[in-house]
Amino acid sequence: MTLEAPVVRRALTVAAVLLLAVWVGTSVGEETPLFWAVVTVCCLGVIGATRFECEKIFIILFLAEAGTHLTKRMLFLSPAPPLDIYYQIQAIPLIVLGLAAISARKEFSLAKIGLEGWTIAGFMALGTGLTILRTGSSGVVGVLISVATTVLPMAAYYIGTVMTIERLRRLAPTIVALGVIASVYGMWQFAFGPTYVDQKWARYLGGNSIQGWKVLAFIEGMTKEFRPFSFFAEPLVYGLFLVFGMACAMTFQSAGKAFVRAVALVILVGGLVTTLSRSPILAALVMALVAWLLRFRAWRRGWVFVMLGSIGVFVTVFVINYLVENIARTGLMPQFSTQFLDRMLNIGTLTQRGYALDEMSRAIANYGVFGGGWLEMGAMTRPVEGGQVMFESHNGLVAILIAVGVPGALLLGAAIWLWLNRVMRCLQSTSDEGVATAVRWYTGMTVGYVATACFSGHQFLASMDMWFVVGAITGVATRSKRPAAGGGDEKPA
Repeated sequence: MTLEAPVVRRALTVAAVLLLAVWVGTSVGEETPLFWAVVTVCCLGVIGATRFECEKIFIILFLAEAGTHLTKRMLFLSPAPPLDIYYQIQAIPLIVLGLAAISARKEFSLAKIGLEGWTIAGFMALGTGLTILRTGSSGVVGVLISVATTVLPMAAYYIGTVMTIERLRRLAPTIVALGVIASVYGMWQFAFGPTYVDQKWARYLGGNSIQGWKVLAFIEGMTKEFRPFSFFAEPLVYGLFLVFGMACAMTFQSAGKAFVRAVALVILVGGLVTTLSRSPILAALVMALVAWLLRFRAWRRGWVFVMLGSIGVFVTVFVINYLVENIARTGLMPQFSTQFLDRMLNIGTLTQRGYALDEMSRAIANYGVFGGGWLEMGAMTRPVEGGQVMFESHNGLVAILIAVGVPGALLLGAAIWLWLNRVMRCLQSTSDEGVATAVRWYTGMTVGYVATACFSGHQFLASMDMWFVVGAITGVATRSKRPAAGGGDEKPA
């Protein structure tokens, strides 16, 4: 019996994961060695069960992403929850992402990442370089954390480029099923409040977790507002995953799946509405609008969406300021009898979003043209002589200017422009209705995620889901076949 190259590569990968787990496990915390031993066994199990096939590991990746936060909260059912493990367990999706990258290496091609892929790489490199320069040797841990939470999710783009339309179709039911399960859990929270697991976690860690504090404030009677977050980190992340599930459901093509799609969409919409979070609802509405517009050739122009998006940023700010000045601050805003209406129609909570234009100029003035690195991205204040400069607009472009300055904003804008042009060329040329449907809905989903930057800051940048989909559509568009001469679609697809 001779050892073939795939066997050798698998063995080397297992050995590398094992060595890494042993090193980390023996260097921090008393409970950590056992935890990392379990992680190592799980990695070996994933490799064995999937035979290192990237498509199957992608499924494990989304399962890990969805289940990590519930798993870490369940640790607090123990009388003495291990806090070291609580924080380390959040690295599991990134570990699986690494396994996915290794499994996809044979199919990965630099020729398929497109010019937008190189532009995204430049954006990542610029931010990481600025973070290292601004932080110095004293902040190694901070640099590593910022890279793990900001840069590595973007790396999902490159893994996604190995996807084909067939693989996307096979992956979609898993995402839809996870979304349905999450919706049921979230609607339970909406109806009955935080679950027992949520309460145990919040009481123990409420002082060290923003979401934990919000749950604690609700169960202690300090506030009447509680927004369901299912088994995700927060309502925004939960809601955006449901939008991802909706996009996947809309790509179901067979007549036999029509009923399944309808039921799934009802449950997903129910979960989305009960998040009581406007940003993911906005993302879903934008997704549906973009997917509908892309049925028509006249709208299949990248510059059209870039122009509309740019105008939308300024219009949003002006509309918010108008509503705040003319309704919220004049006492004309009515009080609503239900939690849902009060949350959805409460203009007062939008006040800070109206500061965006002013904060864009202040971001450049205080952080320079090149920005301050990833660690500053979520900054709320900036120490200056005589006090502090506040940044509280929750605007994604402000956060990007703070972190990577004008060059970074231009790089990200260029990547979006290039990607949209690729998408439009694919829609103009493909004769495959399945490909066209998938591209329309996943493009709508991506535009919807980016639209949340007007209200929820830079969180969309750290969305592994979004970057994976952007890469997958790049891969699908690269592989799509042109129709025969005269076979174009002149009407709505």
